[in-house]
Amino acid sequence: MTSSGVLRPAPRPAETSGPPPAYGGMSRKGGLTSMGTFLAWLLLFILCWPLALLALILYPLLWLLSIPFRLVGITFDAVFQFLKALLLLPARILAPRRA
Repeated sequence: MTSSGVLRPAPRPAETSGPPPAYGGMSRKGGLTSMGTFLAWLLLFILCWPLALLALILYPLLWLLSIPFRLVGITFDAVFQFLKALLLLPARILAPRRA
C-alpha cells in the first residue's frame, strides 16, 4: 500500500534464463547432452568396441520397454495434480482476490 492508500501489485522478479548447456558436457537437468553422449560412446567404442556395439543395439530395445512405465508415471502425476487441485480448491475460492 502506498501513502495515498492505493494498492499496487508487487513487482515481478526479473526473468533470467541461465547459461546454455555446454556442448559435450552436462545439461542443466543433469543429463548428458547429445554431443556428450556421442563422445562417451566413441570413448567406449575405442576402449571396448563389442560392448559399444551391444549398447548401440540394446538402447532402442530398452527405450521401447520403458514406454509403459513412462505412461504409468504420467498417469500418476496427473492423478496427484488433480487431487492437489481438488484439495486446494476451497482455499483458492476463499482467498482474497488479487488486483
